[in-house]
Amino acid sequence: MSNIILKDQLKKEDRDKLSNYSDIEAHLLFHRSVTNNDMAQDFLNPIYDQLLFPPDSLKDMQKAVSRVRDAISKKETICIYSDYDADGIPGAVILSDFFEKIGYTDFFVYIPHRNREGFGLNTGALDQIKDKGASLVITIDCASANVLEVEYANTLGLEIIITDHHEVPDPLPPAYAIINPKQSDCLYPEKMLCGSGVIYKFVVAMLATGDFDVIDGWEKWLLDMVGIATISDMVPLVGENRIFAYYGLHVLKKTQRPGLLTLFNIRKVNQKTLAPDDISFMITPQINAASRMGEPILAFNLLKSKTEPEAQVFAQELVKINNQRKTEVAQIVKEIKKHLKETNHDLPVVAYGNPNWQPSLMGLVCSKIAEEYFKPVFLWGRGDGTELKGSCRSYAGVSVHDLLSKLGDEYFIQYGGHQAAGGFVIKSDKVGLFEKALASHLEGVEVKANPHDCDMSISVEEITMPLINSIQKLEPYGMSNPKPLFLIKGVVFATKNFGAHKNHFEITFKKESGQVIRAIAFYKTNESFREIEDGQTVEVVGHVEKNLFAGREHIQIKLVDVV
Repeated sequence: MSNIILKDQLKKEDRDKLSNYSDIEAHLLFHRSVTNNDMAQDFLNPIYDQLLFPPDSLKDMQKAVSRVRDAISKKETICIYSDYDADGIPGAVILSDFFEKIGYTDFFVYIPHRNREGFGLNTGALDQIKDKGASLVITIDCASANVLEVEYANTLGLEIIITDHHEVPDPLPPAYAIINPKQSDCLYPEKMLCGSGVIYKFVVAMLATGDFDVIDGWEKWLLDMVGIATISDMVPLVGENRIFAYYGLHVLKKTQRPGLLTLFNIRKVNQKTLAPDDISFMITPQINAASRMGEPILAFNLLKSKTEPEAQVFAQELVKINNQRKTEVAQIVKEIKKHLKETNHDLPVVAYGNPNWQPSLMGLVCSKIAEEYFKPVFLWGRGDGTELKGSCRSYAGVSVHDLLSKLGDEYFIQYGGHQAAGGFVIKSDKVGLFEKALASHLEGVEVKANPHDCDMSISVEEITMPLINSIQKLEPYGMSNPKPLFLIKGVVFATKNFGAHKNHFEITFKKESGQVIRAIAFYKTNESFREIEDGQTVEVVGHVEKNLFAGREHIQIKLVDVV
């Protein structure tokens, strides 16, 4: 039980402030910093027009709007330069949709290659953009830290408008305008927008000038892209981001974009019952696969498809390369496990690499190894690039950024990140010393299992459809509004591994009424948990949810752990 944290029960005075809600609703709301009836009303039923902030309060917004309006009037060629992930690419769709809606065609989209060009602006791309006749570049979800690259763009006669949400350096890039709520002198109240959220605010500001032939409210149809990006980019789903995710899901359930409809069909996503998990596990990986395994413009082309046959071509290709991505990740995981077994690995950190591995896959592999071996993980590859690039993921609260910083310039050409995750470019003569150097900084550090932060303890008997309906009122879930996690007590009826490869695990509970409740853990087996016997009373950690199968709703526990 030492790795279980249970949230405190509400005091009477706190419960009274949420009197309009059931006990479980009040408990969940309170522990998500929603502490009274009025706050709960806004949280559970957000009103779009009343709760969004005016875009003009973003620093440089009016300056950027004026410059783009001037470019449109002079028919300048504009380049939309977006990041290559599931935040940047939807953002590029948003801005290109706007230009097309107002009838402006003198623009093109440039999305850098993840492995060859890396994140943000680069001089080679700027040369190409200049050669194509552009005079203005609008970035999406990148470029806040590209001081030297913006200086170079200025020498080419390119003006840069940066729209971004990443941390900003000092000094800032010498761009024409920078729209980023994280600037210290930006008064915009919501500091945690994603990149697509920022460019959406720009489009709203452009339309507010009032002389475009666009139906009032048309921009709300762009919320499907904002919703995908907001859910994909792991920004806190509170405040304005909650509104974007909430209404983004509503628009996604109605969207007629051929690319999305085709992708929903291929991935067997029910558009009418679309949930955040459908985005996170079915849509986001397909978008990100384009840059991890090939050309990111493929994902853009899918989302911009005009017809179903066109969308089919792009969607099938995306699914194909995403399957390749899964195969390569599985192969790398297998290779690392073999290495760890053969070397009798006993260090408190895993640091390993192979020049043949694609750096773009390292973050995914790190997460899998960290979860299985209960250690922070640092992995590197080179792939079709020229440098040894890597990713790292934390375990048990160990700060990977602190570890990177301790090795610093002696080991790295470049590095960055935060407590939970990071990236680096390592010097080739240091890779053989890397793991032991990291391990030396973990000597004496007690690495404990990550605790399960559970909302409350319940029994299997208490799991009902009304309970699930109460839980679902808090959707969409994400950072700062996590999916409710329960400590659940029940008597085991049976256990089994299932699936074609027997690589999934199921615990069956039977309620006193005879109703069967299944707890499912995908890509784990009974060996992943402590030994469980039929008829034994156990406590499991899991999410309680509906499972729609064959047109019928079933109660299901998404199994996280057995304690």
